Amino acid sequence: MRKLTLRTELILVTMAVLLPIAALSIWQGLASHKYTTALLDDRLIIGALAMAERERDELIIAERTLLILSQNEDVRAMTARCNDRLKPGLIASPGVLNIARVDASGLVRCSIAPFQPGLSLADQPWWQAGIERRAFSVTAPMLGLIVKQQMLIGMLPVYTAQGENDGSISIGIDFNRLQSSIAGEATAGNERPGIVTLVQGQVVVATSKGVLPQFQPALASRRVAEATSSDGTVWKYSAAPVFGRGLHAIYATPKQALAARATTLVWESLAIPILAMLLTGLVIWIAASRLIVNWLADLIKLAGQFAAGNYRGDADHYRTAPREIATLSTSLHAMAGAIEQRDAELQAALLAKTRMTLEIHHRVKNNLQLVSSLLHLQTRQIDDPAARASLDQTRARIGALAEIHRLLYEDSNESPDDTIKIGPLLGKLCTQLRVLHRHQDTITLDCQIQDLVVPIDAAIPLSLFAVEAITNAYRHAFPGSRKGIIAFSFTISGEQCQLRVTDNGVGFEQDGKATSMGSQLMSGFAEQLGGTYGVSSAARTGTKVTLEFSTTRRQPEAEPE
Repeated sequence: MRKLTLRTELILVTMAVLLPIAALSIWQGLASHKYTTALLDDRLIIGALAMAERERDELIIAERTLLILSQNEDVRAMTARCNDRLKPGLIASPGVLNIARVDASGLVRCSIAPFQPGLSLADQPWWQAGIERRAFSVTAPMLGLIVKQQMLIGMLPVYTAQGENDGSISIGIDFNRLQSSIAGEATAGNERPGIVTLVQGQVVVATSKGVLPQFQPALASRRVAEATSSDGTVWKYSAAPVFGRGLHAIYATPKQALAARATTLVWESLAIPILAMLLTGLVIWIAASRLIVNWLADLIKLAGQFAAGNYRGDADHYRTAPREIATLSTSLHAMAGAIEQRDAELQAALLAKTRMTLEIHHRVKNNLQLVSSLLHLQTRQIDDPAARASLDQTRARIGALAEIHRLLYEDSNESPDDTIKIGPLLGKLCTQLRVLHRHQDTITLDCQIQDLVVPIDAAIPLSLFAVEAITNAYRHAFPGSRKGIIAFSFTISGEQCQLRVTDNGVGFEQDGKATSMGSQLMSGFAEQLGGTYGVSSAARTGTKVTLEFSTTRRQPEAEPE
């Protein structure tokens, strides 16, 4: 029987189990969330309307009480019986603290509660605003001037028969009683905070102790709006007028709380679908483990073995795998066989190249030593001291170059990519130079070298530069048997390398021109490295030779033929 492909099996299982449940769950979740959000918004609107309705009666009674009292002749005329005519107003509402009559100049003329004669309200902003409004208005909470309690002041302007300002009559409503009433309603109903606010946005009564935003009743009348407080909390609220344009009831709750309630209700409605999806997920997990995960884990291990150079594998293990996995395993084993064969060919070619390179270095070293020996024989037959010194110097350079090839021959056995560690190479050169100049036992060569891996074509000019600079110091810095120190250092800072050779010898006068053969050679070596070469000398401090170049050096441009 022909096996189904892995993709076909997964599609059939997923379509058969998940598609109907997923579609139903998504539809039910979206519908439930939308309904729950709308329901909670409606509760905010209803809460604002209900709270406004509960608190409206007391303000309506206060307004009507002032309207009735303003028609009384003793109250309008502010006679001696004015105080007595105001007292029935206390019976109309248990929340009234005081009623007072103020004349056009702002002086309190009569009051239920005792007051200090000459008390004036003319400088009170709320009284001035109430006179200009020409209708009943309510202030923000304040401390009463006559009754020293927190109250809301309802104010009704009074006018003469000719329509001129004749002062006002005001009523003090117990603020603490209003606040307790709103807080009690919110607690009894187990609802979120209710807030009473002035139309200008100033909070009058609040059941919430948190930071409230700036509410705008005009945006939330019979609908839901959002506002953000200074602490970053987003509030959803609805507004309803309590009395005219002066006072609004704001019913608000943090948006996060509403979202949490909506999410809770949604999860409750999705409990059964979620449980079904979890069971379905378990089935898919088992199927995926059997059909995919376990086989992929085996393939990962197989790829790791191939990467480590073990190309044997186990092709028989994948015969029971799904067709795609078995086909992939066959391809991997075939690829591993091809890689193994190619690796063997490359290793053989690399070994042959390495042996050839080593043989070339060895023969170059032998040839250079032969040339050096011939020069030595020629030097013994020359009587001219200058010519003999010149040949000796040339023989030293050739000998140094031969030594470099010997060291490259020995050290390159450890480097498969035509690179060499410059630290050991320069250290061995220092040792060899001490041996070559052992007859100058009054001179000390001190070498301080940091290691760096460089291409062989860079190691040669760098080593020759060091040999030339150190050899020049041995030959010229300490005439006779003068004692001295030659300090050689190679340091690395970031991408910059510096080679320095200093001595405390006799120095020489500089004319700015590199006329000697040694100077020309060092200049050429510096150019090959793409670096800069400098010399400074003084009679008392000796000579300093420096070479600076970058590890990311550029190759010098080839000269045109």
